[in-house]
Amino acid sequence: MTQKTYYLFALTMPLWLPLAVFPLWRSQSFLGLGVYLFCSLIYGGVPYVVFLIGVLVWARNKTGAAIQRTTVFLPVLFALWQPIALLIFSILEGSSRELNVAPFFLLFALFAFVIGYAYVVIAAFGCAFLKRCGIIRDASIDQPPFISLNL
Repeated sequence: MTQKTYYLFALTMPLWLPLAVFPLWRSQSFLGLGVYLFCSLIYGGVPYVVFLIGVLVWARNKTGAAIQRTTVFLPVLFALWQPIALLIFSILEGSSRELNVAPFFLLFALFAFVIGYAYVVIAAFGCAFLKRCGIIRDASIDQPPFISLNL
């Protein structure tokens, strides 16, 4: 697996991790984490899918290292996008009149920011671990060696 493949898969983590943790909810020790992750999927799932499509389009011609560097900024971008997306959805639904916009923006932006960086940390440690185990190989291995004919 290359670093690019790993990070493209890791970008989908906010969609599949809450569902993967779902069976652990029976345990009291995982109940809070499970509820937190499930709420992140409910309130952030649709905006994240739209955001993810944009990131994947951007990442088409990027290297794994470039995508890894960008993951540091993605939670900030999503923290700005999620409240806007939820506000748009609430306007389309017709429930925006009951919302006090400033606390709404701050709450969802903070939530997206905190959980977004939690996913970034998990992805970074996972990448480092898989590189150490030899599962993620350097992208330069996939390319033939460069031979210069300049004499």
